[in-house]
Amino acid sequence: MAEPDGGMTTRACLDCGTPTQAGSRCPRCTSNRDRDRNARSHRRGPHRADYERRAKAVRDAANANPYARCWRCGRAAGGAQNPWQAGHLIDGDPTSPLAAECRDCNARAGGALARRPSR
Repeated sequence: MAEPDGGMTTRACLDCGTPTQAGSRCPRCTSNRDRDRNARSHRRGPHRADYERRAKAVRDAANANPYARCWRCGRAAGGAQNPWQAGHLIDGDPTSPLAAECRDCNARAGGALARRPSR
């Protein structure tokens, strides 16, 4: 964005306050933020790729089976309104097996887990 006098607009970096023309953050803070964001994504755990692979296999199997039913409520799912999702058989245990469940049940189970008081 050019100013009327032909110069570039500068603003204070959101993190350190240094004047910058590079956007919301100066180049140093941008690279620090990107580095921190990448570090956080690796903290999810080494099993993240394995979980996503297993969850996709569960969803694909449910989509391929016209008689598939949600293991929680017994309804047929699929389609845009209530697609299949992979849910843990034991809520809150990331090592528990996955089973096909409808999005409504998966959201309800996740919401109940979030409302559960911590120990």
